[in-house]
Amino acid sequence: MSLTTHKMPIARCIAAVAALMAIGMATSEAQAAPIGYSLELSGNANVPTFTLTNQSVSAQITSFTFTIGDGTRNFDSVVFQGGTDTTTGVTALNTPDSNSSGGLRSNIIDIDFGDFDPTEAVIFEADVDIGNSIENYRTVFFNNGAASNSLLTVFFADGAETTTLSMTLPDGNASNTTFSFSQSGNLGGTAVPEPASLGLLGAALAGLGVGLRKKRARSA
Repeated sequence: MSLTTHKMPIARCIAAVAALMAIGMATSEAQAAPIGYSLELSGNANVPTFTLTNQSVSAQITSFTFTIGDGTRNFDSVVFQGGTDTTTGVTALNTPDSNSSGGLRSNIIDIDFGDFDPTEAVIFEADVDIGNSIENYRTVFFNNGAASNSLLTVFFADGAETTTLSMTLPDGNASNTTFSFSQSGNLGGTAVPEPASLGLLGAALAGLGVGLRKKRARSA
């Protein structure tokens, strides 16, 4: 009788704790806002077209950098071509020049945005050279021998939360005319923090299990 008397209350407590843990996990998942981007490289071998698309749920892209792994190569110019939404709000093209007349030459593209919302895209062309001699981006960005492949980094923000996604480009078939890259994660980091209450609930569930085993042992 003792075992029968305590079985239902303990079972109900376990069910209640499990339900609360499920709610906590759902809340934790809801706090993780998915972010992502896609980058397509296409067009002229010397002046490739970059198409950057924001694939996040709610976060804006605030900045984009693209670095050639081989420091002897450089971008002569970056020229914007528009995009699916021209309100991406380019606030600064930090490097290199925005024309093809020489001048500042850098191995990095660094662009800041003020209104680059989800689903929007920005399109620009970049002239790839070595000094003032034209180069083929398919063998400069990747398939670059002893030099490192190019590194791209995309910065995201949604309110006070910020995150970056970064990728070193993999080698690709130099005969291809289009290359596509993408990454995704969660705003604030890919690891979703566990609410403190979940640890306490887990401990309570473990304690109930111990109590149930003791009651069964006394009833035997």
